[in-house]
Amino acid sequence: MAARMLSGSSELYWAIQSRNPMAASARKAFLEYFAQLDRIILGGDQTEFSEAWKLVLASIGNSADEFAREAAHVYRGQIESERKAEG
Repeated sequence: MAARMLSGSSELYWAIQSRNPMAASARKAFLEYFAQLDRIILGGDQTEFSEAWKLVLASIGNSADEFAREAAHVYRGQIESERKAEG
């Protein structure tokens, strides 16, 4: 996800984060999850890490590819909108 974000422009991601009313709650959820992941890793519990990994995979299920395509579509649309606004 970070690589995907960094491949775009900072203006695009500013627009996504500043204009999306759901962005703050999504960022909070990511921060909480990664804080939990950090605690698991720092605790050295590979079994707990594996269980957390399985939980994420189960929550995504067979939709991972669909989610990736949908995100790319949204990003492309946002880029086009930003370019039109600039030009």
